[in-house]
Amino acid sequence: NPLLEKHMHLLRPATPPKADAPTLSVLVPLCGKSIDMPFLCEQGFRVVGVEGVLRPILELRAEHRQRLKGFKARNVLSHGADGWAETVDFQPAEAFQGRRPGYVFTTGDRGLGYYADSPAVFRGTVRAGNRTTVPFEILQGDMFQVTPELIRVATYEERGQFDAIYDRSSLVAIPPSAREEYAAT
Repeated sequence: NPLLEKHMHLLRPATPPKADAPTLSVLVPLCGKSIDMPFLCEQGFRVVGVEGVLRPILELRAEHRQRLKGFKARNVLSHGADGWAETVDFQPAEAFQGRRPGYVFTTGDRGLGYYADSPAVFRGTVRAGNRTTVPFEILQGDMFQVTPELIRVATYEERGQFDAIYDRSSLVAIPPSAREEYAAT
């Protein structure tokens, strides 16, 4: 993206960070399969994308398999009494009882019922320089349900917040009636 390259200096701190300081983190909402995410990693930024649809994540993984390392597993997260955890929640049911957001009704290793399927996270790294790699992760889920707690559990970003947000074109995909909520998220 020529505009990203042109304005890259705006993402960098005015003073260079200390050698042991973590690199800046960037959130890319509604990321799709944007090539800007691996590019940001190659510039030294830690990146987390959020995408609601699985297909573009799989396409990004296939198209950039040389750049992305370890970006294979899809790790499902579930919310329980103790908060978010990297586990597949199961709710037994003898018959389909209607749609449950974030769950699929199927027969699995624990029997027939509802298995948590979303949100999920893909984790990997991208080389940023000769001997440095930076984290690159995509959270597959509803952007409106992403919380600091979910970010802390699902990604490298233990603060639950980011240094920058890079939104190239997702705002146009949000209905006008939901844009204020999107900006607040």
